[in-house]
Amino acid sequence: MSRGLGRLQRRLLELFEQDPGAYSTALDLAVILYDVKPNNDGMRLVTSAQHSAVNRALIGLYKRGKIRRDGFRSNGRQGWTLNNGTPDRKSLRTWAVELGVSKSTMARALARRPA
Repeated sequence: MSRGLGRLQRRLLELFEQDPGAYSTALDLAVILYDVKPNNDGMRLVTSAQHSAVNRALIGLYKRGKIRRDGFRSNGRQGWTLNNGTPDRKSLRTWAVELGVSKSTMARALARRPA
């Protein structure tokens, strides 16, 4: 039996509810949640434990329908946003992974289909 939302999950929901149109990756959210300060080079370094914890919290919220996946950024990282009741849009990359083909194969197939 579930015990409800965890600490990170509650904080994530608060962040998304402050700006309902916000779109962020797990790394961006980890920097905010763990208040990661820049080092001498100006880089914000998130530990793998922090990144994994945020990923688990995001997946838990996703399974509960609280947030949704919102495509991939140019760096290949999954974006997340507050679920506004619309069904989850699958990106071309997500479809390709599910079908076991490359993203470019999916793009070519879509370009060739009749209008």
